[in-house]
This record gives sequence, structure tokens and C-alpha cells, in this order.
Amino acid sequence: MHRWKIGDVRVTRVQELEAPGLQWLLPDAVPENLESIPWLAPHYVDEHGQALASVHALVVEASGRRIVVDTCVGNDKERPIPPWNLRQGPFLKDLETAGFPTDSIDTVLCTHLHVDHVGWNTRLVEGRWLPTFPRARYLLGRTEWEHWSADGDPLTRTILADSVRPVFDAGLVDLVGSDHRVADEVWLEPTPGHTPGTLSFLFPVAEGGRSLTVMYAGGTAFNFPPSVEAFAIYRDSMIHSAELARTAGATVLMSNHTEFDRAYDRARIAQLRRLPGERHPYETDVDTVVRYFEMSRDCAEAERLLRERD
Repeated sequence: MHRWKIGDVRVTRVQELEAPGLQWLLPDAVPENLESIPWLAPHYVDEHGQALASVHALVVEASGRRIVVDTCVGNDKERPIPPWNLRQGPFLKDLETAGFPTDSIDTVLCTHLHVDHVGWNTRLVEGRWLPTFPRARYLLGRTEWEHWSADGDPLTRTILADSVRPVFDAGLVDLVGSDHRVADEVWLEPTPGHTPGTLSFLFPVAEGGRSLTVMYAGGTAFNFPPSVEAFAIYRDSMIHSAELARTAGATVLMSNHTEFDRAYDRARIAQLRRLPGERHPYETDVDTVVRYFEMSRDCAEAERLLRERD
């Protein structure tokens, strides 16, 4: 568990698991390539040079709200990835140890409905899948739900059956659009590409007497069926995200995969005492945040052009 404050907002990272091997997602993430990126060691690669993937939830405390962002893999669920299959992990105990018993959560936000973002929406109780957070409203993107609920793939149907439909059955779901505000300071933005209905969000924080804006990227990797059209959608979302970041003056970047925003390092530095006037380790500048999305845009465009050529 790692906890840090960005101004008046507190963020707690509760990790469910960390496991090596990302080649199924990033084929070029092999040890010989990763050796050329020194800052990856020791937190993002293991002793064998294999990339580490973290699955975790973030709890955002803002305006008196407790918001769980993405709910990991879950226990007792049949999944094709061995470290995720029929897990018996201590995630809920760890969450409570961090100060968040399940009945204290008032909002669950699923940025998208991939398997590692919805698992703890539910838990198995006497043979039934029940909502893990019974007092929370579960916020799902309407576009995202409409896409996956129409998908006939057996794995998708299994994920929805054990991790999403039970919270619908309990009457706890709010299907939200692009103009939804989670709290007064937290608003959603559609950023399709990673999935058809991926949601990102922005929120302001007060830091040292100054107002900063955080932009949280809801989907990062290219783990979708590759096509010219898919990469064009992703590219356009990154253009939109860059424009949002510049317009909002975002100087803090966060994402739901720490291997892409170096949150592992920043969260630890944030625990250290800072000198007067020294800025928060999560704070960069608008151009840096914008460049993150511009690089993602350029990567998506390169993939689109490769497929268009072929």
C-alpha cells in the first residue's frame, strides 16, 4: 500500500498482485530490450530482467468522497491467465488495513471493463456473486457497457456474468456519459481506443496555496484487435487528451498502470520531506503532460500507417 497527497486530495494505491511477464501484451518487452532502459530497474523489472505488471486499485479521497478507481482481478474467478485464475488473495483485508472497509466506499469508477479493472466489483458469498461495495454507486461508461454487453465472446460473457451483471441486478450501477461529474471537482472525459468506451478524468487539487489540475489516463496499452480504424480511434483520443490537458492546464499525470507513468517512484518520493518551495514529485508542467499524450498519438499513428501500408 502506498499513499500520497496531491494538494488536498489523498490517493491510496492498494496492490492486488505483481507478476513478471508482459510479452503477451508488449511483445518487445523482453529482457534484452529492457536492459537499455536503466530506470526500469529495480521496480519495473525483476531479477531476471522480466517486466513486472502491477494490478492495483486507487482510492481517491476528494470532497468527502471515497472513490475506488478500477477494481483489479478479484478472487474465485476463472480466468485464462494463470496468476489471475481462481485467486485467493488478501486484497479486501489490505483495503481495510489501509483504512477502507468495503462499506465505507461510496463510489466505484471503472474506467473500462477489461478483466483486470472489474474483478472486485463482486465477491463470492455462499455461491452467489454479490457487490463488494454495497453502499457504493458503480459508475460505468454507457458506451463501454453497450459494446461489451453485445459481445458474444465466451470470456467476455464470463467476466460480465461474475463481475458486472450482479451489480446491475443489485441496482447499484449508473451508466454515465462524457459529461458526468463524479464529484464537484472530478469530471469524466471519453477517450476511446484502449476500449470503445474508455473514460479518463480530470480533477483540481490545492497544493501549497496553488491550484493544480490532475489528468488521469483511463487506458494506455494497445491491447485491442489491431486495425487501421482502431489505431485511428486511439490516435484521435490522444489528440483530444492532449488538447484537454493543455486547455485545463494539467501539470500532474496519473494512469491506471504505474509502468507507464512512473507512479511507483513518485509515490515513494512523495513520502519524503520537501524543502520550502520544492514542488510535489507528481507535479511536472503542462508541456510534459501534453507530450505524454502526443507520444501516444504518434505511436498509434505509426501503427496505423504500418497497417495501412500492409
